[in-house]
Amino acid sequence: MKTKSSSRMKEEQVIQKRQEEKEVEEEEGRQEDMNQG
Repeated sequence: MKTKSSSRMKEEQVIQKRQEEKEVEEEEGRQEDMNQG
């Protein structure tokens, strides 16, 4: 039981990290578009 809950927490952390990285990439992409324009 304990290992299952901890592994799920780890999974949520990974998903959260991926979402944050995705947002950062989108933010950088927007800045590049502004520079080109």
